[in-house]
Amino acid sequence: MEANRTHAEENAAELQQLRALVARLSAADLACPLGGGWTVAMALAHLAFWDRRRQGQMQQWTRTGVEPVAGDSGSINAAVEVLAAAIPPQGAASLAIEAAEAVDGEVAQLPAEVIAAIECAGAVSMLRRATHRREHIEQIERGLRGG
Repeated sequence: MEANRTHAEENAAELQQLRALVARLSAADLACPLGGGWTVAMALAHLAFWDRRRQGQMQQWTRTGVEPVAGDSGSINAAVEVLAAAIPPQGAASLAIEAAEAVDGEVAQLPAEVIAAIECAGAVSMLRRATHRREHIEQIERGLRGG
C-alpha cells in the first residue's frame, strides 16, 4: 500500500518558515503581545506543546492502532497557556523548532498502514502539522507588524 506523503512535504516547508521566523526574533519580538494575553514566545510554546502531543499520539498509534483521541482543546490550551508563560522566551523558541523537527520526523517515518488509518479516522491534522504551524506563524507575523 502506497501512502500519501504530501503532508510531509507541507510540514517541511512550514518548518523552514518557522526556522526563518525564530532565527530573526529578538528578545523584544519574543515579548511582543499577540492579544488574549499571549506573546510571541507563548505562541511558540503552544506550537511546541501541540507538536509534541501529536508526536506522542502517533507513536502510540503505531504501537496500538489508531483510536479516537479524547480531549478538549480549549481546556488543554488554557493549561498550556499557564505553562507557556513560565517558559523563558528563548527557550520557547528553541522548543518550537525541536518539537516541529521531532513530529515531522515521526510523520515522515510512519508506516503506510498507520497513515491510512489516521486518514480514515479523519485525523489528518495529526499528520498535517503545517496547517497549525502556518496559522501561528501568520499570527506572529501580524503581531510583529503591529496588526
